[in-house]
Amino acid sequence: EQAPAVSAHVGLASAPQEAPAGGCEMDLYQSFKAGAARWYNQRATRLAMFHELTTVLTHFDTVFDSCPPAALTALLLKLESIYFDDDQRFYDLLDIYLKHEHRAVS
Repeated sequence: EQAPAVSAHVGLASAPQEAPAGGCEMDLYQSFKAGAARWYNQRATRLAMFHELTTVLTHFDTVFDSCPPAALTALLLKLESIYFDDDQRFYDLLDIYLKHEHRAVS
C-alpha cells in the first residue's frame, strides 16, 4: 500500500527555476532551522516556529525541492509529535520521510 502524498503548490514567480521556493538561504528556512535547533538542543521553542513548521509541511513538496533539510526536519518534528497518538498515521508519514530522505541523499 502506498502512503498518501504530501503536496501543495506555492506561486513564487520570482524564485529561480532550480530552487522553486528560493533555496535554503530563504529567511523562512533559516528561521525554521534556528527554531528546530533550539528545540533539539534546549527543548525550547517559540510560537513562530510552529507557524513555520505548518508552512513547510503544507508546502512539503515545493519546500523539499528547494531546501530538503527544511522539509525533512519539519516532517521529523511532525513524526515525533504524533509518535504516541496514531499508529497508522505515524507509519504513513515515516514512509514519506524515508522515501524523501533517500531521495535527498542519493
